[in-house]
Amino acid sequence: MPINIDWRSPRVTTITALLAISIIGISLGIVVSKFSFEVPLALVLGIIVFILTLVNTEAGLAILIFSMLLSPEIVIGEVPGRDIVIRIDDLLLIIITFAWMAKTAINKGLALFIKTPLNKAIGVYVLICVIATLRGAALGYLTPEKGLFYVLRYIEYFLLYILVANHIHSRKQIKFFLGAFFITCAIVSVYGIIQIPQGIRVSAPFEGQVGEPNTFGGYLLFIFCLALGISLKKVPKNLRLAMSGLIILISFPFLYTLSRASYIAIIFSF
Repeated sequence: MPINIDWRSPRVTTITALLAISIIGISLGIVVSKFSFEVPLALVLGIIVFILTLVNTEAGLAILIFSMLLSPEIVIGEVPGRDIVIRIDDLLLIIITFAWMAKTAINKGLALFIKTPLNKAIGVYVLICVIATLRGAALGYLTPEKGLFYVLRYIEYFLLYILVANHIHSRKQIKFFLGAFFITCAIVSVYGIIQIPQGIRVSAPFEGQVGEPNTFGGYLLFIFCLALGISLKKVPKNLRLAMSGLIILISFPFLYTLSRASYIAIIFSF
């Protein structure tokens, strides 16, 4: 006697959903159990950020701003001469990009890519990078894996530009994101000041044993210029005081990066 199942009934739908969730959960559990605790933690955070970005894109981008300087690194492999390292912000950018694509698919009024003066230049630059990397790999000048990750890092920066360009539509949003940048900079500046008594070149958090003081110096100088520019404008007194305090806070770790390139960049920043 054949068994008739009404696949549209609420009970069958619920049971099917629970089975699917259970299978996915067990599969993920088996996979993440083979890695250190950072991987499952990053996975959970990624799901949270994906959902949050679908609901509020501004919140997702703000989390990305904080994570760029305050997220740890995960070693996923090795190539000759160095480890293959992915930062949490790399994963977050990919997650936020997919969330934005999903949001544009749901909301037909949102554009996936808006026209900007840099679109063609970005496309040409990426194409040149890909061709040069493929040529270098074919001639044996570099390992394909190493070249791939460098190209992906460049594309990642352009994805961030496209995401922000698609989302910002008002001065209020610009002020919100600038506030997130300044708060992040204040946090990493305090971290840099804490490193000064150790007698080392200060760098940003979670950059491994060697660190990247030159990159950190460039970042501090960039935020320094933003804060200085705002403080010189006709702004409320409280905002001017906050920017002046941030400038002073930035100055100490900036000097102790001992980055000559960052020092020279001061001349051209004005």
